Amino acid sequence: MHLHSISLYCPAKVNLGLEVLERDAASGLHRLSSIMQAIDLYDRLTVSIADPAGLSPAQAGGSAAPALRISGPFAHEISAEGNSVLAAWALLGGSQCFPPLEATLEKNIPAGSGLGGGSSDSAAMLLALRELARMLSSDARQAESASVEWPLSDENRLSQARRLELLAAVAALSDRELLPLGQRIGSDVCFFLGRPCAQVTGFGEIIEPLERRQDFALLLAVPLFGSATGEAYRALERGTEPLEAQRGAWLRGWLESVEPLAQDQRPRLRAELENSFSPLLFELDEVYGRLTDFFAGQDTLAAELSGSGSACYALYPSAAAAREAASALPKELRENLRYFGVHLPIKG
Repeated sequence: MHLHSISLYCPAKVNLGLEVLERDAASGLHRLSSIMQAIDLYDRLTVSIADPAGLSPAQAGGSAAPALRISGPFAHEISAEGNSVLAAWALLGGSQCFPPLEATLEKNIPAGSGLGGGSSDSAAMLLALRELARMLSSDARQAESASVEWPLSDENRLSQARRLELLAAVAALSDRELLPLGQRIGSDVCFFLGRPCAQVTGFGEIIEPLERRQDFALLLAVPLFGSATGEAYRALERGTEPLEAQRGAWLRGWLESVEPLAQDQRPRLRAELENSFSPLLFELDEVYGRLTDFFAGQDTLAAELSGSGSACYALYPSAAAAREAASALPKELRENLRYFGVHLPIKG
């Protein structure tokens, strides 16, 4: 068997405005409205077919999940056990479909920050597995099927022909067909399967790509603590009565324009970027007040929370302006942040 390997970058995102609407009584999920923008802060996921010579007993039996190794500056914030990238593997057939795999995840996006790192990693796993399925299917079509072998155990015994059928089904999945699988993992996964800027509505599964032409830079600030998404949504105490999104059209128009933001438009931009979680989180820790004061003194276009926190960001008209602001951050405030840096939006 060819020991194919695939490596993908997994970008972070920021929410350019986030309205949390009503809660669905049946599922407990909340409808939302947000514009999401991918940025140039990346995790990196590498998925490889495991060398048969180095398999564990469970892998040799063909029943084990991929061996997941995590490195990087925020590796200590997540666990391999129960990681959502393994959920992506299971959704695409797991060991019934794929030979033993190894995965390495370089974790550069802080966990619990509202920057979508876990969702981005899961989306990358879906894409990587689809590409591996295509490679293995191609091997089989090139009369190398004898080299496409899977270990078998009593609990996990399928014929070679059936496994190749499953691989072919995964290899044939379209981007659109991956979306419902992504939604089963997490609401933000669908966004990371598409374009780098999009209007996201519904429960996160309705993705409308935007042709962003507006350039800006972001200054990210992530406090020492994280925010648990589920707890944050429960704290909003939304009812089940349908609500309509009140914002988004103006912001979308600005993002798709090339005109610079006029001084008298800044209040409107700030209003459009409002996040439903901000009032909750800003009461939790004084670091948000200190960051707000700092950003206000640096001539930012706007500043807000991303996702359900804990990261917040400030927008600037250029990377140079963002770097100048970053250089002015007081040391005592920097000591209360686990990440602080200038980033640019990814262009699609």
